[in-house]
Amino acid sequence: MARRKKYKPKPKNFFPKAVWLFVIIVAVTFTYRRLNNFFIASPFFNVSKIELAMNPILKEALDIDFYNIPRHVNIFQLDIDSTGMNTQRKHPEFESVIVSRRLPDVISVRIKYKKPAAFLKDGQYFIPVSGDGITLPAEVASAKNLPIFTGIKLYSRDAVPGSLLTDRKLQWGLKFIKLVESLWDIENCRIDVVDLNNIKEISFYLADGVCVKVGDANNMKTKLELLKKVINEPGFDFEKIAYIDLRFSDVVIGPKLTAK
Repeated sequence: MARRKKYKPKPKNFFPKAVWLFVIIVAVTFTYRRLNNFFIASPFFNVSKIELAMNPILKEALDIDFYNIPRHVNIFQLDIDSTGMNTQRKHPEFESVIVSRRLPDVISVRIKYKKPAAFLKDGQYFIPVSGDGITLPAEVASAKNLPIFTGIKLYSRDAVPGSLLTDRKLQWGLKFIKLVESLWDIENCRIDVVDLNNIKEISFYLADGVCVKVGDANNMKTKLELLKKVINEPGFDFEKIAYIDLRFSDVVIGPKLTAK
């Protein structure tokens, strides 16, 4: 009986496919380099304008130099993340700076100011300050009902937005405001003025004109909770009260004197 020959498949010729693959790789590489050279080298993509979104508008922020962006820099080569972080670091009054590209040559910037926490009274002027002690432009706090801090010495340089104020009285006042915000839920009753002339004899005024004497900064949370309890008592009438004294173990309420 004749033996069958084993079938041996002929090896496939991969040469044509390898050639085509090589041609495709070369073509893609060549195209990429040409396009890359076009996008990088073409002056069409050089940064020439800032598109700004912020309120209030800072005129200087419309200038490319404000962000330390080199002149004629290519929009694809600009590190937009570093640009935003460096701008925010340079201007502590900004809460956030978001930078993005808008082709072919525009850098879009969105800037948000920090939230004002209080006003510092300086003569006839009121300087808004953030919760971390940074002075802000007056327009940021326009039409806002914020507590007013008095008794803090200010210098002309302090009025410049972005200035860091480290006065001990101010730092206490800002901590006090944060504490009030966490505890204060009395309707139609807000703190109008905080007198910080003497840190050991602190007092503040409610919007109704009632003076609240708290003394030093010790046990402030307990004092505020006690004040809230007094105000919420039935029959409490702001119009008949001149002051509330929380410096002693028993609350002292001083009535308004009626003119004879």
